[in-house]
Amino acid sequence: MTRDTLCRSGTALRRAALACALAIGLAPSTARACKPFLSTYEHVPRPSWEPGAGLELVDEALDLDCERAGYRLTRCTWRARHSYAGQAGTPASGSMEFETSEAIASLRVAVNGVEVPTTIDGLRDRRGAAATVDEDGYILPDRVALSADDAGRVEVEVTLVLDLERYRGGHCTTPAGVARHPFASPHYTSIDFDLEPEHLRADPVETPIAPGASAEVQVRAPFVHFPRLRLRDHQSLRSRGRHHLRRRLPADSLRSVSVEHRRWSHGPVAAGGVGFGPQIRPRLRAGYELAGPYLTVASAAVEGDAIEELLVVPALEVASPDSPYFIPSVSLGVGAPVLVLPEPRPGVRALWSARWSILGLVGSVDIYPARGGEARTLRGALLLELTL
Repeated sequence: MTRDTLCRSGTALRRAALACALAIGLAPSTARACKPFLSTYEHVPRPSWEPGAGLELVDEALDLDCERAGYRLTRCTWRARHSYAGQAGTPASGSMEFETSEAIASLRVAVNGVEVPTTIDGLRDRRGAAATVDEDGYILPDRVALSADDAGRVEVEVTLVLDLERYRGGHCTTPAGVARHPFASPHYTSIDFDLEPEHLRADPVETPIAPGASAEVQVRAPFVHFPRLRLRDHQSLRSRGRHHLRRRLPADSLRSVSVEHRRWSHGPVAAGGVGFGPQIRPRLRAGYELAGPYLTVASAAVEGDAIEELLVVPALEVASPDSPYFIPSVSLGVGAPVLVLPEPRPGVRALWSARWSILGLVGSVDIYPARGGEARTLRGALLLELTL
């Protein structure tokens, strides 16, 4: 009997499903997050204080700095300073919650300059026993306890470092263009820092924001990314032409801070194989691709048989996402081959492909309509293609 069969059996279906997920190294929240890899959400809510001390948020500074740290890694450092004012001489107690994330490299929390203990192991381990799961299979957040002797003035500083890889657990598919070109366009991670993730709080205690309280926000994004601030009124501030954004906003208007990729991947292609008609000859292909964020892939290539034929082929494809489970990304497309040698002649192409990341099997059929004294010509090719 297989492990999947064992997981499906049993009377306690919910517990069995949870045990099965843990057995194969996939936490339940990761299974729910199975989606195309386009973005990552990190939850960094403001501190939550007990109401007895009368604390109110009076000012805050938020800084997000993302940079490349290798061809597959993006490192983001989140620095937040939250300033509160309350009843002088009264002690204050509260907490902060961070969602369990394997991307967390380090976390530092300090209250009035005094560092607070955190459980980094629990924060990093999304799949192992350190992650706390409730009866419904949801991973519970890690709570960091906060305290201050005098609520007259309380300042909480948070420094959170995330190491984000292009291919991360929890995403069952990757857009075809991103999978095809991991070397030329490796950094397409988006990160969204959500300030008020209400779903994290089992017993939310909202700390008031004082009238006139403001937030100084600064975002620095790496190449091919742009900063974005999401506001409560469903509006957003972007800086598409620049990699740096700095604004001072009312604290109660800000919802999240983001660094977003442009979602266009690109890179070179090279292929070799066999061409059919009127003779069977070797076929070579070299070109460049530009892929959109979801399904579309545009390309321009030069092909030939290295003997007498040379043609230029622009093409457009619709491609399914790439899967880590050896399921190929399949594409269908059309092109407009233009025969340059031995004499100019336009045609129409139908093409298909099956790809496993950077390696693919590509087939095509070209039809050159009859014109003048030339009969209609049908040609085909079967190529093994490499994308970079």
